[in-house]
Amino acid sequence: MRVCHNLRMAHRNAASLSRASSGVSAERSRSDNSRATSIWQNNTQVLPAGITLSYPTSYYSGYDTTVEDILGTSSYYDNRETYRRYSLLTWMFDPYSTGGRGSGTYLVGWSDASPVQASLVEDRFNVEDNTIYLIRLNPQVVVSGGTITMPPGLMTWELIDPGQGGGGSPYDSYIGQGYFALRFRPALVLDYQSVASLTMHLKSYGSSGPVPLLISLWDQEEGAWIEQKNLQWGDTAIKSPKRFVGSDGRIDVRVESPSYTTSVSIESLDFTLVVQR
Repeated sequence: MRVCHNLRMAHRNAASLSRASSGVSAERSRSDNSRATSIWQNNTQVLPAGITLSYPTSYYSGYDTTVEDILGTSSYYDNRETYRRYSLLTWMFDPYSTGGRGSGTYLVGWSDASPVQASLVEDRFNVEDNTIYLIRLNPQVVVSGGTITMPPGLMTWELIDPGQGGGGSPYDSYIGQGYFALRFRPALVLDYQSVASLTMHLKSYGSSGPVPLLISLWDQEEGAWIEQKNLQWGDTAIKSPKRFVGSDGRIDVRVESPSYTTSVSIESLDFTLVVQR
C-alpha cells in the first residue's frame, strides 16, 4: 500500500524569498530506534493506535518522535526545505497527542515532484512541491536457532492497567503518587525452549543510585506481582527470569510511586530478553 501526501506552497512575491539549502542533517543526540514501539495507550479500555487521550496532571505521556525519526533531525527551523517537510509531517502526525504510532516496517521517501497538478488562475506564483511516500513492507522474517536476543527495539509495549492516574508510558514520562502497568512483547512471534536472561533497563536523565519507585514483575507461574528489591538506576539482571516471561515472550511490569509530595521522571523503562530456541 502506498500513501501519498503533497504540500504545495504558492508565493505571490517570489522575489522577496530566497531558497534555503536542501541539505538535511542526519545527526541525532540519541537513537530512538532502540526503544520499544507502542501498540496501544488506553485509559480504562484498549483503543486503536492514533486515538488521543486526556490524562490527569499526575501523568505525562511523553513526546512521540515519529516526525524527527522521519526527518533525521530535530533541527528544522533553520532550513526552509526541512521546515516544509516538518510542516507536512506535523499535519499527519501530532507529536504531543498520540495514542502510539503502531508497529510494522515502512519505507519512507521524499520527492520534489507533485502527483497532482494545481495552479492559480490569472496570478503569478512560484511552486515548491514536497511529496512524502509511506510504503508499508511485509518482509519475510527468518529466525535462526540457538540463542536469540530481543532488545527493546524489537519489542512492542502497551498499557494494560492505567491505575488511578489514568495512563502510563515507559518513555519520557513522570509519575506522581499512584501506579500503572505495562506489557512488553517481542514484535515477532517467538517460540523458544528456555529463557537465558532478562535485563531491565531503567533510566532517568543521568540519575544514579537507588530508584525511588516500586517496580514489580508479574510472575507467570504464581500469578502475582513480585517486587524487584534494591533497584538502582541503569541495567538490572533479573533473577530467575523464566518465571517472569510468558509463553509468547511477554513481560508485564508494574510501576508505583508511593510519594505524596514528589514525582519521578522516567526517561526509559524497557527490557532485553535472551532465549534459547
